[in-house]
Amino acid sequence: MNERNKNSLFLATIISLSIITVFSLGYFISNLVKFQKPSIIVEKTNTAIDYTRKVQNLQVSVVASVNSDKYHYEHCSGAKRISEKNKIYFENSAEAEKAGFTLANNCK
Repeated sequence: MNERNKNSLFLATIISLSIITVFSLGYFISNLVKFQKPSIIVEKTNTAIDYTRKVQNLQVSVVASVNSDKYHYEHCSGAKRISEKNKIYFENSAEAEKAGFTLANNCK
């Protein structure tokens, strides 16, 4: 093997090892760092009248579920499938995203 081939092989080995190291480091760090969705406190009222008043005073355009990390626009089928007792109401998508929710893929 001549000197040029040795240098090429050495360079290829260094590049391969660097790629493997960077990939492994990224994988390790992504598993080490866990992003947590902020906790959401849903207050349950004793009477349906109090609940209705709260909803009427809010201009609702976005709905999420306490059991999911997705939000839906009111016109989407996903919003209609959420049980009333599990619904969280937001005035807009910015508020829902601030609370840690992301837009459902089937809702545009």
